Amino acid sequence: MAKKLILDAEEKLWNEVLKYKIDSKAKTNNDAVIDLIKKGLKKKHTSINEH
Repeated sequence: MAKKLILDAEEKLWNEVLKYKIDSKAKTNNDAVIDLIKKGLKKKHTSINEH
């Protein structure tokens, strides 16, 4: 089941999300945000395993 998330972000952060959307050719803003979250979680998980 899909969950809804309301993103309350500053203009600068939102502009970075929109730039990522364009650069990555994501279909929707939602797809771009989900991809960025996954990348952040993967990076965090990798850095935890390195310590």
